[in-house]
Amino acid sequence: MILQEAMAARHTVRKYKDTPLSAEVVKQLNERVDAQNKKYGLNMKLLTQNKEAMPAIFAKTMSKGVVNYIILAGPNKPGVDEKLGYSSADLMLYA
Repeated sequence: MILQEAMAARHTVRKYKDTPLSAEVVKQLNERVDAQNKKYGLNMKLLTQNKEAMPAIFAKTMSKGVVNYIILAGPNKPGVDEKLGYSSADLMLYA
C-alpha cells in the first residue's frame, strides 16, 4: 500500500487488539521512528507491551487496552510542534 492509499483508507480505532506486535513490525516501526528523529531532530520513541505509561483514567476509558504507543518528544524550539505533527502522521500512515 502506498502512502496515498493509506491516507484514503485511514480510520480511528477505539477497540484495541491484545495481539503483540511481531518482531518484524517493531523493527520496521523503530526504523521509521529513527529516520523521523534524525530528519527533524526529534526524540520520539516506540514503546511496546507497556501498560505503565497510561494514566489510570485513560486506561479505563478511551485508551483501554493500549500497550503499544509512540512517545512524541522533541527539543523546546520553534517549529517542533509542526515537526512532531508531521512525523506522527507519517508514522500513523506507515503503521
